[in-house]
Amino acid sequence: MGRKKDISEEKYKMIQDMIKHFEKQQQRGEKIRSVNRKVAALLKVSEPTVCKIHKAMARGEKWQANRGKCGRKKLFDSFDKALVRRIVHSLFSQNIQLFAERLLQEWNQQNPQKQCGRTTILRCLKQLKFAYRTVGDNKNVIMEREDVVRLRHSFLRKINQFRADGWEIVYLDETWCNQNHTRVKKWVETETGKCGKLPPTGKGKRVIILHAGSQSGWITGCANVFQGKKDTQDYHNEMNSTHFSEWFTQSLLPALEGPSVVVMDLAPYHKERVPGTARPTSSTK
Repeated sequence: MGRKKDISEEKYKMIQDMIKHFEKQQQRGEKIRSVNRKVAALLKVSEPTVCKIHKAMARGEKWQANRGKCGRKKLFDSFDKALVRRIVHSLFSQNIQLFAERLLQEWNQQNPQKQCGRTTILRCLKQLKFAYRTVGDNKNVIMEREDVVRLRHSFLRKINQFRADGWEIVYLDETWCNQNHTRVKKWVETETGKCGKLPPTGKGKRVIILHAGSQSGWITGCANVFQGKKDTQDYHNEMNSTHFSEWFTQSLLPALEGPSVVVMDLAPYHKERVPGTARPTSSTK
């Protein structure tokens, strides 16, 4: 047999109140065969449990509902959960992005006598039928080929050797950010579908960002940010080898201190053929 569930403090008080109520009815002459049986049937609690609580009341003692350290202590009752729901809907109405840390901060400010941790507040959200899920279209995950895995292993071995020799590893890359850029996942109340402010319908203007950094942080003075002009989905079309080469030689290289290894991907504008070095073909011989 499995271990029986403990009686919550809230239900324990309900059992006591109903026992007192039916005892008063018996004193007034009403026919009630078994107080314990009636309370157990109404509250869906085992009759032996109600009997133990009844006997403890007669002795003026409090029956210990919890059995040692078994089970997790329930910090939130129904009133606390209702307050958590109100806090969440208040953040939704203010168009504030809901994070566990923000909700925890609001809860601890409003309930300093009953503070809790991040895990507890997340468990409460799930009990209230909130789910952290994608709000928008999902993107397919691209599986890597075996040759890509081998290249990654070779890269990691070389990088580890450079680090052991004292070289500074500098990473550079380009990215983009739309004017209406926002998270695609939100906390959603599954029963009503409420999730606060919905993602904007339009993307807005696009900003292209080119930067480099290392273990020490961003490389000072080499950030390159400009507004995209082309109406294309791929931000790589906004870059070209001339723009990248000027930034690399005039901004990044002068900002490096000491021996450094610059790591970049194989974007087309990261490499440029020097005139006169092309391999001859049958038409150019």
